[in-house]
Amino acid sequence: MNEAQIKADILLELSKADVRLFKFQCGTFQLADGRYITVGMPGMSDLIGWTRLQITPAMVGKKIAVFTSIEVKGPKGRLGDHQHDWLKSLEVMGACCGVARSVDDARDIILNFYEQLRSDS
Repeated sequence: MNEAQIKADILLELSKADVRLFKFQCGTFQLADGRYITVGMPGMSDLIGWTRLQITPAMVGKKIAVFTSIEVKGPKGRLGDHQHDWLKSLEVMGACCGVARSVDDARDIILNFYEQLRSDS
């Protein structure tokens, strides 16, 4: 399965849960009139959005959105240095993030994030 299909499958599957992701394009693109435009930041993930999180009663019982960033790679795709740095900086700040090669990988990123929160409390 190619990377584009993996992204589409992840978007479809995770939208069934409390996750909202959007396909994000990074890079430099040429406009129809010949000008160039650069969008995104180096290393930014393919899928960016949020995961809804319900705070425990001890934390007032409110729900918040947690920044979520999933870098999608095909079977042989490799993470670039900028991509690694992007994900590492998000992890340090408490975001839900990771690399997925399948829908199952993406689902595991979300589930592992929740499990980590539960074990930290």
